[in-house]
Amino acid sequence: MSDEPLISVLLANWHGGRFLDEAISSVLGQAYQHLELIAVDTGSNDESCAIIKSWAGRDSRVRPLLIAQRMCCPGALNIGLAEARGGFVARIESDDRWHADRLRAQLDFVRTRERVGVCGCDVMLIDETGCGIRMKRYPRTHAQCLRALAWRAFRVRMTQARRLGYHPPLAARVYSVCTLAAALLPPLPTRRLFEWGLRHAEGDGAISLRNRRARTSQARSQCPR
Repeated sequence: MSDEPLISVLLANWHGGRFLDEAISSVLGQAYQHLELIAVDTGSNDESCAIIKSWAGRDSRVRPLLIAQRMCCPGALNIGLAEARGGFVARIESDDRWHADRLRAQLDFVRTRERVGVCGCDVMLIDETGCGIRMKRYPRTHAQCLRALAWRAFRVRMTQARRLGYHPPLAARVYSVCTLAAALLPPLPTRRLFEWGLRHAEGDGAISLRNRRARTSQARSQCPR
């Protein structure tokens, strides 16, 4: 077992106690056992903390990180990632349930393909009773993944800034648009447009956006999951 790579599983939770037991059980019941579960709870008022502590007392692979302050999911995941000791990282939602062979199958896929750095899978959406609703498909090719990541980055960058009451300067907007265009359109001439946007976004506009985010850390901690 010592020769097998450690997988760090990140779980960001807030008021997810209703399905948390099942989620944790599905992680610890994986066919691939060399893992750690970093459970980050951010200010839950339900039974979540008690559930996490109970599992930690029964299985040393569970590492609880209980934070009193409410945080967004990405912030909680970043805290967990900073504590991760594994060579691979996976994440689970508090209302998810994993197939028992998920980690083993994905690890085998990555280890046999040197150029693969990220591995995902389709999911079966289930209702509150665990009955299947429908299959959700995710991008499968490299190009599809780039398009999905570019669109998400563009969407999150702009919406988060506006949520904090800040409208990014033109340079930051140009950078976001160029990033999206570089993934969606042919390499030329969007490559030159992307490089131009990157140069301009490295100026005061991008710095102002980062400073504004730093000044509004308290507001970010209150944003919904």
